[in-house]
Amino acid sequence: MRRPLALLFITSICGFGGCGSPKVASEPAATPTPAVAEPAATPTPAVAEPAVTPTPAVAEPAATPTPADPAPGATTAAETKEGMLVYEELPKAQSVRAYTGAEFFLEGAGEREVLRPSAAVSRDRLLGLAGKRVRVRAEWTEGVLPRPDEPAPLGANNEPMRRGAGWRVLAIDAL
Repeated sequence: MRRPLALLFITSICGFGGCGSPKVASEPAATPTPAVAEPAATPTPAVAEPAVTPTPAVAEPAATPTPADPAPGATTAAETKEGMLVYEELPKAQSVRAYTGAEFFLEGAGEREVLRPSAAVSRDRLLGLAGKRVRVRAEWTEGVLPRPDEPAPLGANNEPMRRGAGWRVLAIDAL
């Protein structure tokens, strides 16, 4: 009794011709239609475009940087300062002062500024005047950033500190 009921159930789901095919056994099988070839498109000949002659570039005048915003490593106009020239030997251990190379300072008017030797005033000349009151003509230099692969202490803005920033001495006189 269970067999005919199961057979009836299966045939009602799948149909009389077999599962997935609801066609009747008396229908002939469909023959596939042959694919029709599309006519080949004829290429259109390429049209040569006229050559474009470049317009000569007009050189614009270069913008001069303002002293308030110098480029990295740039210098500003020279200033004259007075004070006591102080020499402090660079520490042998790693420190910010050793990294920046700050060994000469000008103390005066409640300030302490870093002095740098230059081509005009050598390190030996600055050493000879250490501990004396001096007048210097100097220009500010921003210093240089380290190479990307070089370790460096971080500054207040969380970027690597510059090396060599300070007042580059152009002339010095003992007072």
